[in-house]
Amino acid sequence: PSHYKVLTSAAANATSFGYLISGLYAGETFYYRVAARSPGGSSAWSNVVTAVIRPIPVTKLSAVAESSTQNKLTWQDNTDNETGLRVHRRSPTTTFGTIGNSLSANATTYTDQVTTVNERYVYRVENMTPDGDITSPTVVAPTQNGYWTELAAFPGEKRQMAMCFTIGDNIYYGGGIASGRLNDFWQYNTITKVWTRQADFPGAADFGYATITYGQAGFVIGGKTSGLVDVDEVWTYSVFNNNWVARQALPGGPMYGASCFIVGNELFVAGGKGVLDPSSKLWIYNLASAKWSAGTDFPGAGRTYGVAFSIGTNGYFGLGATGSGEVKDWWQYNAASEEWTQLADFPGDARSFAHTVPFYNKGFVMAGSSGNTLLDDVWEFEASGNTWTQRTKLPVTLAGSSLAAT
Repeated sequence: PSHYKVLTSAAANATSFGYLISGLYAGETFYYRVAARSPGGSSAWSNVVTAVIRPIPVTKLSAVAESSTQNKLTWQDNTDNETGLRVHRRSPTTTFGTIGNSLSANATTYTDQVTTVNERYVYRVENMTPDGDITSPTVVAPTQNGYWTELAAFPGEKRQMAMCFTIGDNIYYGGGIASGRLNDFWQYNTITKVWTRQADFPGAADFGYATITYGQAGFVIGGKTSGLVDVDEVWTYSVFNNNWVARQALPGGPMYGASCFIVGNELFVAGGKGVLDPSSKLWIYNLASAKWSAGTDFPGAGRTYGVAFSIGTNGYFGLGATGSGEVKDWWQYNAASEEWTQLADFPGDARSFAHTVPFYNKGFVMAGSSGNTLLDDVWEFEASGNTWTQRTKLPVTLAGSSLAAT
């Protein structure tokens, strides 16, 4: 260096010193030396040390899911001597790798076309400079339609084919089958994240029930015992009293594997199987009079373990297993005209034991089994256009388990 500039004086006996210098540029080299000073004069200068100003990584890196297969990245570029930038990406189960070609210097955006629908990718951006490459902190791209989060583990025995419904901020879950009969019943509070055991389920059925919520009550309809005896019982669970009340039995006799939806003050039960082949009957339970009546028979093939939900004044029903195998047809029931209309087929695999959750005027159908294959896909049905959109997959495959939404 041609000359030195005195920065400032440090305190006596100091062994370190910090000094803020503004207006520096990446790649600049600075030389430092220290001398001691006393009333008698100054010491000789110390050895010289150097410091090179490192490039500043990009900041304000963000990712927006513009579609289920396209993520747009934006950032603030802070380096003026870079030769280019690289974008790195990884999935939750892989390591980082460079994607695409190197970007030009001072680039501030990149659009990533991905092949896995609704995957939660992690990104970072690397500046390439003559003084070395430097990488930004990472950012997680949200999927277009959310992601799954693991909650508090269920404290009861592991099981399958359990009942499940939601009331307010609480999820209710119980029954099902494991090594033997299970009739315990639990509440999960989505606010406190705590499980609490409730009054045991008093019914005979152990699995294969249809469940649905109306107001502050949960309905459990039909089912099958662990001894494979079909059941015609109908029960309601009251949140206020934490008790179960038996209702008028199913008018068509014992039945399991049915599906149900509610429009207005009427509960509709479709499909299922009893003594005869899978049913095409539609049964209507008036929630005001607590009486059953017969509705317009379902025009499709009778089936078990289909899915159903309601949106507005219409019910929707389909999928399931018929006498000849699993199907993917999809139907609308107009409660006012009492008419069925066949819609476009469900776009996923034909399946049974799928799960359905109505949520904010949309219906979600997810998982289930297709033959011997367990599924993890999630689909959203939009009634206004009768369209299906694939959403973020479940983190596990599920069939014969239970799902709920609040």
